[in-house]
Amino acid sequence: MRIPKLDEIIFELVGSFEIITADDMRRATLAAGLPVGSDEAAIDTLVELTFLGPEVGLNRFTFLYDEDSATKLQVMARKTALEHGVAAARYRINKPFHAYLEVKPHPALPPGQLAIDLRPGGERA
Repeated sequence: MRIPKLDEIIFELVGSFEIITADDMRRATLAAGLPVGSDEAAIDTLVELTFLGPEVGLNRFTFLYDEDSATKLQVMARKTALEHGVAAARYRINKPFHAYLEVKPHPALPPGQLAIDLRPGGERA
């Protein structure tokens, strides 16, 4: 691993909201005892490991499952932050880690539920 104490950084996110900012990661790396400025490398590593997904459109987060898309995701995330006047880039913690880390749903996002009417013709009762 390129980042020492990566597990400690992740544990600093226990109980956080599912969407975090680069500022949140800066605080987590400092709390884990890493030197100032190591947050960018920690974010890059956690994105590569699909723990974090960068915001690539307003409230649209993507996880890096194809290493060839890394540069594209970085540019999209940077442009999204600039277009929406966000001071710090935002990231979503990947769902498989939510239960263990007791991650809370973000209050500004609607629940990710899909309702499908399977009755013929979609008729309502």
